[in-house]
Amino acid sequence: RIPLAGGSPENVLTTAGKSGMMCPPSGSRTCVLSEHVGDELVFFALEPVKGKMGELARIADPKNDLFWTISPDGSEIVFLDNGSDGVQILELKSKQVRTIHPNPGQSGLQCASWSSDGKRLYVSGFANSKGRLLEMDLDGYTRLLLEKHGWLGIPVPSPDGKRMAYVFDAQEANVTLLEHF
Repeated sequence: RIPLAGGSPENVLTTAGKSGMMCPPSGSRTCVLSEHVGDELVFFALEPVKGKMGELARIADPKNDLFWTISPDGSEIVFLDNGSDGVQILELKSKQVRTIHPNPGQSGLQCASWSSDGKRLYVSGFANSKGRLLEMDLDGYTRLLLEKHGWLGIPVPSPDGKRMAYVFDAQEANVTLLEHF
């Protein structure tokens, strides 16, 4: 933390190992911090001014890197284990996890983000050398928004829902013939 008027920086938080942090876009003063603790991923409340607060919930630590993001109102976390066929939503108040399977079915799901109203998810996936960007409601009904050869990931919708930013990675290769070696 650095005072707006200037001065020395002050350390708010130090973590050991892998961690992540996200703040809900609603303007809530409380953010969420994830830390790997033993064989679990633990979510803590984090106030940027005060630092780490109490534990919110914990889930079994996935074998792959877990992509998670907090809902606009800060009440739920969506996460997927890299390459899964379902999206999981953790309700922070009840600490319950529910799984939503896309309809029609999809495989290779990797990243998800919330719509600004919290009623839909935008999910990216990769299978058969094609990246897909999907819109999914909370009952699992899925609509394909985009499909390209290459990897699509980390969808980020604009607050008004009219635009979408995402990462696209396509590999290109050249073949060269070497003669007389």
